[in-house]
Amino acid sequence: QALRSNTAGENNIALWDSTLFHNSTWTNNVAIGKNAWRNNVIGVGNVFIGHQAGADETGSNKLYIANSATSTPLIKGDFSSKQVEINGSLKIGTTSSNCDATTEWTIRYDKWAKIFQGCNGTNWVSLN
Repeated sequence: QALRSNTAGENNIALWDSTLFHNSTWTNNVAIGKNAWRNNVIGVGNVFIGHQAGADETGSNKLYIANSATSTPLIKGDFSSKQVEINGSLKIGTTSSNCDATTEWTIRYDKWAKIFQGCNGTNWVSLN
């Protein structure tokens, strides 16, 4: 029963059982996955993706991508402060990539030189 307690909220999208279950009046939320954002009764402008993603989050303008009711999801964000947390590793290219027009704006970490590099369309340049 997605949006079960919704009485006056608008522009909410809830897909799967018990999604946005207790949300009653708030707007502009997206929750996809069983029990995603289940226990929130307030909040505006949230996006929760995955089984139980953000199940216990009580704020607004939050982003959760997870597959459990964790406070440290794989991806957690705050739209208000424009911040994103990656709880794990983030791979941004490799040291063997060619630098040319097709890889321009690519960032990589050269583990041998221990520096971050960016491709300017011709050469890898240090970002340190």
